[in-house]
Amino acid sequence: MNYDNPKACVFWDLEDFPFPSGQDQDMRNSLVAFNFRNDVSITAYVDEEKVADGLVDVYQNFGITILPVQGGKYARVHNILIDIVLWAMANPATYFKPLDLVVISANIKEDSDFLRALEALGDRYYNIILALPHELPSTNLPIVNSERFLLGIPDRGTFQRPLHEEKSIEETGPFPKGIPRLDPEDIYWARSEILVFWNVEDPISSTICDLSMDIDCGLRTKGYRGSVSLMAYTDNKEFTIRHQPYRLKKLTVLTKGDDGYAKATRMFLDMLFLVMNKDEPTHFIMISRTPKYMSKWANVNQALEARGSDVILGPSDAIQLPLSVDGFIRLCKDGPRYSPRVKEALELQEFSSKELCIFWVIEKFPSYPMSINFIFQSMEVTLVKKGYHSRHVSMIAYVNDEKLTKVDTVAGMTITLLPEGNKSTKVTRLLADMLLFAKRSSRYGTSLLVISEPFKDARFERVAKSLKGIGFNLLSAHLDYMVTFGTTLWSTRSIFDGTGYCQCDMCLANIGMDEIPGSRIEHSWIGFEN
Repeated sequence: MNYDNPKACVFWDLEDFPFPSGQDQDMRNSLVAFNFRNDVSITAYVDEEKVADGLVDVYQNFGITILPVQGGKYARVHNILIDIVLWAMANPATYFKPLDLVVISANIKEDSDFLRALEALGDRYYNIILALPHELPSTNLPIVNSERFLLGIPDRGTFQRPLHEEKSIEETGPFPKGIPRLDPEDIYWARSEILVFWNVEDPISSTICDLSMDIDCGLRTKGYRGSVSLMAYTDNKEFTIRHQPYRLKKLTVLTKGDDGYAKATRMFLDMLFLVMNKDEPTHFIMISRTPKYMSKWANVNQALEARGSDVILGPSDAIQLPLSVDGFIRLCKDGPRYSPRVKEALELQEFSSKELCIFWVIEKFPSYPMSINFIFQSMEVTLVKKGYHSRHVSMIAYVNDEKLTKVDTVAGMTITLLPEGNKSTKVTRLLADMLLFAKRSSRYGTSLLVISEPFKDARFERVAKSLKGIGFNLLSAHLDYMVTFGTTLWSTRSIFDGTGYCQCDMCLANIGMDEIPGSRIEHSWIGFEN
């Protein structure tokens, strides 16, 4: 596909929804009726075996790209979904400049990866519109009847355009940036975690520890020094884990059904969202043979490398389990070269261990109040990944409901009331707390991290400039960045509705949620990330 910066894109399952008989087949007329811009890219998917003579030419005359797909409905859905996320990666929507995305398909169902992925993109400033023949009560994404959409007949009474609108930085202030890495690039690259995506094709659980150790041994021979973490994907319910190996970061068990592409779809989506969650490169390994379900790997691999990530090994028929270390070494590319100044650079990172305080203005409190502890711990993990190894991280969380100040929190966190009021009052309280912390700390290199929605205030800008001038490290970040960094979470939605964290007894106890009724699940390793 060509992803040359369209402001909007339409992904159309033409097999499900051909143009109504006798209608003008120019999709752009329908888009104009729904108030879309003219600069729209339209891609339609058809079964390769059913492509009628002349069909491609007819649609291409209207500026529509036809992509024949071999393999039937599930292959077509797999291709559409992966292409949507690849388009999103190549065309990032932002807080200031959202992008429009229309999906026309009969295969977007409740509780499906297709719907969850689209909702996640909606949370990332893409205006999603679904043209469907059915309703989806669980989603807040705008839906229009597919037939009415193709006919260009909007239902003015029920259809609403998405809420993401273009904004001006002069009006809202700058959007919080990500946190800069303290470790020099060469040190980070040497130590960067190596993520192994394992397509489990047999129920042998005993290979997990052996596999991770063999991979680790082979990679060190190649010059890689980062820790190895496994993400296992299986559709075999007999796959069991006798012990929870620390290297197994995630286990996803999918329901086996007619869709042979389901496992590959989930693996690819996790990879792509993980890269979107990071502003720095990652090492990837795919342990899998090359069945037909991996047909999009070349596109995924290209997208990962375009973001600067290092794909050490992709799917290969030469991969056999149990793994041969020598064979694995021959398959992998050589590791990175390190700068001779690594030791010198390490000595310059002393300030990374200084005190750090987070100032979080909470716009939306989680459904389970106690999960705020998990969010705090996720932020601490992100800080460590970025090189901030402070022994003391504290947080002041601001809420607008007094009853939320009664929530039991982990050590280092304080919840304080910030009543609803004008922006000036909120900024005044935030600045007072920041200055009080700076006065109490008064140490060069101490970091202050502000997490909030964008705001513009001249007083804040002056205080920030002054603090930086006397040696404080002032940072700003968005909540989504701090929670999802380095993870395969598709969005923070799952965190705030209470489904995105580990729900085993031990982890729930750690964040104080073990007393919440119905908060435990039988298999603590299904579909979550440590």
